[in-house]
Amino acid sequence: MKKIILGVICIFLMNSCSKKYLSGTIYMGSGGGYTGAWQEFQLNSNGELMSKSGHDDVLKTIKTLDSTTTKKLFKKYNKLKIDKDNLDAPGNMYYYIGKREGKFRNHKVTYGHPDLVAPAEYKLFYNEFMKNVLVDSLLVK
Repeated sequence: MKKIILGVICIFLMNSCSKKYLSGTIYMGSGGGYTGAWQEFQLNSNGELMSKSGHDDVLKTIKTLDSTTTKKLFKKYNKLKIDKDNLDAPGNMYYYIGKREGKFRNHKVTYGHPDLVAPAEYKLFYNEFMKNVLVDSLLVK
């Protein structure tokens, strides 16, 4: 009987921990330059990947990522602890990474200013995210 109760508790704890990682929507994008054009990508916890741009500002579903890739991206995002960072340094060309949870909880970091070097982890995560959803030509150099 003790083994059954212990097993149920372990399953409950493992399930609640994985849901913690998979909450909200991760979003990232880039923009600026002479035209001021921008593009944003959003990944929901169910794996739905969407995109919008300055041309029409309408969310369009691109595809659905598998659950393994979705979990991996959410875990890596959470490891970055972006919600504790106040980086807001856009440049002529800028990049941003953020997460929305619910209607009112939203936090992002913005970087690109030539006098401020963004953490390498942010650039690596941005590039990994883009590799999973787009072509290599959109990666940050």
